[in-house]
Amino acid sequence: MRILAIETSGPTFSLALAENSKVVSEIFWHSGLKHSEQLVPSLRKLLKRAGWKVSSIDKVAVSTGPGSFTGIRVGLSCAKTIAQALKVPLAAFNSIDILKSSMPEKGNRVFGVIDALRNEVFVKDRSGKVVIKNSQEYWEELKHLKSRVNLIGSAVITHKNEIRNILGKYAIITTSDNNYPKAGVLALMADKMPGKNYKTIEPLYVRRSWAEERRH
Repeated sequence: MRILAIETSGPTFSLALAENSKVVSEIFWHSGLKHSEQLVPSLRKLLKRAGWKVSSIDKVAVSTGPGSFTGIRVGLSCAKTIAQALKVPLAAFNSIDILKSSMPEKGNRVFGVIDALRNEVFVKDRSGKVVIKNSQEYWEELKHLKSRVNLIGSAVITHKNEIRNILGKYAIITTSDNNYPKAGVLALMADKMPGKNYKTIEPLYVRRSWAEERRH
């Protein structure tokens, strides 16, 4: 099983190839939301590095968000196009689950927290639904658990001081690039899950874009 994974939901850019439950090659860098310019050239580079032909891909995996509207659209459009052309299944995962999968729970609960700007964060509620919450109110919710929690995601970077002030000793803060979802993790997730027809996969937009909100 050869898998191509595409993760462009945020300010980073990530592609990966996996075969037999192992990552063969991966690209990850801070793209500055230039996903549309870099996706095709980077994919060609990745395939060449692995010695693969695009026709040898058996499954495509993609992140559906939440995150950057543009980044999500670019990644999903590319993934759907490849899946359609090759007639292969498409596996889709939200970016919070990708983050959590990179940090298995080891005694402490793991919470994926993605910066949504405007002092808000994308998180999962108790039912497992991805929602948007005021950042300070969410840290207060976690504090009421009265147990140590692992926090992973871009919100850890932008709200670090706020987290420390509210959660204090309860917060275990992930550092560096681990706070961004990676295609390598996505590829291994897809290896364990059957894909679907590309037509059934939709982006995960938790709220309208700023442009749409300004029109109302």
